[in-house]
Amino acid sequence: MFACYRRSESIVPQQALAMMNSQTAAASAKQIAAVFEPNISSKALVRAAFSMILARPPAQAELAESLAYLKVQPKREHFIHALINLNDFLMIR
Repeated sequence: MFACYRRSESIVPQQALAMMNSQTAAASAKQIAAVFEPNISSKALVRAAFSMILARPPAQAELAESLAYLKVQPKREHFIHALINLNDFLMIR
């Protein structure tokens, strides 16, 4: 039998700061970003990254915001780092 944990949404500044400043998170984001084809479109990248990292497609607003972010900051590892810092990705037991 498998246990499925549900984490209620919480906003803890220390958690966000720890992830954003984490060498492990930054290195992981760089490795994950390298998995995607170099010539993949931004839209395809966002959809694939959401699927791989969050196991769900992006909502329309998330897709639009992600595409706008990638226009300003085209480094994929920064986008991936932001995704792995989302509350949807983290789970604390």
